[in-house]
Amino acid sequence: MSHPSHISNEELWEFPHDFPLSVMGRASDPMRDIVADIVQRHVPGFDAGSLTLHASSKGTWVSVRGLVRIDTKDQINGIYAELAADRRIRMAL
Repeated sequence: MSHPSHISNEELWEFPHDFPLSVMGRASDPMRDIVADIVQRHVPGFDAGSLTLHASSKGTWVSVRGLVRIDTKDQINGIYAELAADRRIRMAL
């Protein structure tokens, strides 16, 4: 899994920054909890209730979306590293 191309322009970011996150996985996995746990390890106090779920038309896949308020580029890099390492995550944007 690669980082979105705009991460390479991180020197242009101003912090804190509301980073849009979208993660896809199987609907049979607790995707909201998986994503929330990963984000909360890097962004203490992140409100998991702000994440929304969107099911695919056949109900096989689900995307978890939300804005993550980050203070440093290391936070988003850490989140993406964990998302990439989790076998239940199909894609992260």
